[in-house]
Amino acid sequence: TWATPYVVAGKVFVGTEDGDLLVFDHSREKSEPEPLYMGSAVKKGINVKEGVIYVLTDSFLYAFGNK
Repeated sequence: TWATPYVVAGKVFVGTEDGDLLVFDHSREKSEPEPLYMGSAVKKGINVKEGVIYVLTDSFLYAFGNK
């Protein structure tokens, strides 16, 4: 990975150079991550502002949140 892991709302987000955003449950129990394919490398840190998670890839800026 190139990006710094980010912890929010009981989840750990880790971006990879392969274009995956891996989402782990933040717990003491080992679990498999839920991969989200972003299309290109996630090399920058993930940010959260007002309940929206922002993920910057080499090609796009994605925003995830609830309305």
